[in-house]
Amino acid sequence: IAGLLCSVGFRFEPQATQVMPFLAVGLGLNDFMVLAASMASVLRSDAECGAAPSVAEVMARTLQDGGPSVTLSSATNAAVFFLGLLSPVPAVRFFATLCGVAVLCGFVTAVLGFSSVLALELEASRRTPTTVPGARCLWLLRSAPEEPVPPPAEQGSGMNYAMSRYASLLFSSLHSRAVQVGLLLMYLGFLSTCIYGCFHVELGLEMDDVLPKTHHSYYWMSERRKFFDTHAITLVFRDVDFGSQMQHILDLEYSMVMDGEFTEKHVRGDNPYPFRWYMEYTEARYCVEQICDVAADGQPEVEWVYDRATARTNKCEYMWRGATAEEVGAAEHAELVRACRNMCSVGKQESICPQHATNTSLQCQISDSGTECFCPYRLVPSNSSFYKFLDNFLDGGVRGEAARSLMSIHPDTGVIQAASSVFFIQGARTLEEKLKHIRRARSIASASNISNAKDNVFPLNFEVYAISEQYLQIYRTLMFMLLLGLAGAAVVLLLLLGHPVVVLIVLVVIVLAEVELYGLMSFLNMKLNSVVIGNMLMSIGYFVEATCHIARHYLLADGHGHHRAEAAVRRIGSPVLNSCMTTVASITLVAFSTYKYFLTYFVLQYLAIALVSLINGLVLLPIMLAFFGPKTTESFAIIK
Repeated sequence: IAGLLCSVGFRFEPQATQVMPFLAVGLGLNDFMVLAASMASVLRSDAECGAAPSVAEVMARTLQDGGPSVTLSSATNAAVFFLGLLSPVPAVRFFATLCGVAVLCGFVTAVLGFSSVLALELEASRRTPTTVPGARCLWLLRSAPEEPVPPPAEQGSGMNYAMSRYASLLFSSLHSRAVQVGLLLMYLGFLSTCIYGCFHVELGLEMDDVLPKTHHSYYWMSERRKFFDTHAITLVFRDVDFGSQMQHILDLEYSMVMDGEFTEKHVRGDNPYPFRWYMEYTEARYCVEQICDVAADGQPEVEWVYDRATARTNKCEYMWRGATAEEVGAAEHAELVRACRNMCSVGKQESICPQHATNTSLQCQISDSGTECFCPYRLVPSNSSFYKFLDNFLDGGVRGEAARSLMSIHPDTGVIQAASSVFFIQGARTLEEKLKHIRRARSIASASNISNAKDNVFPLNFEVYAISEQYLQIYRTLMFMLLLGLAGAAVVLLLLLGHPVVVLIVLVVIVLAEVELYGLMSFLNMKLNSVVIGNMLMSIGYFVEATCHIARHYLLADGHGHHRAEAAVRRIGSPVLNSCMTTVASITLVAFSTYKYFLTYFVLQYLAIALVSLINGLVLLPIMLAFFGPKTTESFAIIK
């Protein structure tokens, strides 16, 4: 598996190296169990008839009996997993690819490799029948007959005997109305509990959950989540004609800060807004007459824009130093009013700069009381002169160097390809609060008048956006992946089983199993995230393993519904049980990983998958087939 993935450029993550090998073992061993059970059944049949076929004949009959089951489960699982490549979540696509390749490799190994091992084992056991351990293994895996269970003394011992006893007890009890009602109430109680849990599954996967406890970053992230709630949000602009969009850029920066959720409600000049810095640089050069209204070639060098951030900022506020008119006295008050009027006028030494020389609507406005002065209009480089002064600004001081670090400039043309501004949010501690901010920020950015704002302008932050934004669509993603997986399973099952009623029953059981698994998450303290989506997709494969073999042998059996279902459980129930047990045994080893979330989202969840597989594969499905399966007493040759 590792060689195939490395050859196509896959990079292995902790999830692939510490979890996937054990999951692959759990998936692959089921095929081995089915083939071993088929071979044991063939050997038992030959022993009862007194026949002594060659090794080649035994293996041919073994593959004829178990090969379709192995192909059915592997083809269905592969279809489900590779359909996961359509997921919009990269982590799910990666995990689905690993699972799909693991299924194919397991199938090839079972059909070519394990069958060869069985042939060699059989040949060796015939030479030394009393000393070969493999012969005893095959005896333990031998399948029970499809006829009614004989007395225990004639049946033998082992897991197959236990499974035969279970099948006999289950289906003999189903003739009692009280047992039927009791089983129905028990299952409805379990299902109702799981449905209740479905409505209480929370979202999220914290950063400190995915880090090993031995890393310093684990303690930093866990403490940061407790005591710090400030996040720097980057507002990214790309493929924007910055020279013609300065007004809209300033408007968007203001809206993002003042209208966003959890943002600091002020815009300061020392905030990392490179275009506001460029605006202030332009005004400074204009006021010392290094930039003019119109250049020598007749092209405008500057243009006036309305700045919402400073439109209601009183330029005279600093004069009063927080005092009222009564506190400063009449004489001082009159002097302060005179000074404020002079600042707001045009052409005086103390006048605020810049102000338009003739257009009064672009000049600062004084209040009737003479105590407030507002200058809502600012100067920015014109579209034709935007890049004319840019290099001098970027090379002209600390702000210029800082602005350069927030821009991506083409090395040949000098055109800004992308730029960013930074603002801060506070108080967004929980996932719900972060999602609330994301929705509002995305809405503000999309509503901007910047051309193609929906595609070219977006806020970004690793912890808030890259980690949390997936939860905006996670329910839709989960349903899409599950429906896609079920559709793939339905197509393959219908092609290989050939009976729509049985396929429908199997799909209903798988859907109920998914509901049960999802509901159990709330009781296991698991949250819905991309890891769980991958596990839910993979669980379809495990549920297919637990159901398709029972369904196939149900169709192969003769008799009415109850006899068919009982024969199927006796014949193939032991490999299904063995598969769940090996899955539990293999995934338990992941508990020794240093990653905390491996224990929660792999060990616990796959233990739940094994439990749900047993309940639905060995209890619910046989009962549903017995009551709702085909009524005919003949086997179906299409799936033989």
